[in-house]
Amino acid sequence: MPGVRENGGQYTHGAIWAIIAFASIGYGDKALEFYKMINPINHSDNFEKANLYRLEPYVVSADIYGASNLLGTGGWSWYTGSSGWFYKAGLEYILGIRINERYFNN
Repeated sequence: MPGVRENGGQYTHGAIWAIIAFASIGYGDKALEFYKMINPINHSDNFEKANLYRLEPYVVSADIYGASNLLGTGGWSWYTGSSGWFYKAGLEYILGIRINERYFNN
């Protein structure tokens, strides 16, 4: 269906991979801008946005619908692998924090 799930306004896996790509090629400001755009808290920071988004503000959704009757509504929270990628994009690619495995292999 046009505007829903992978055909929606935002497919979160792809959006996060784009963020990682921008950060990896040196466009950190663009990566951070996009990271803030898909951050679930920013979809719910006032009543009107929360009423439209309809999901928990602390859970990454798999997608955000682009169909006219659902425009801006989140879909598939608590189900997506996007949350792990979102965490990794923020910590590793935007902030540059990496685990040094040599401390865990002793």
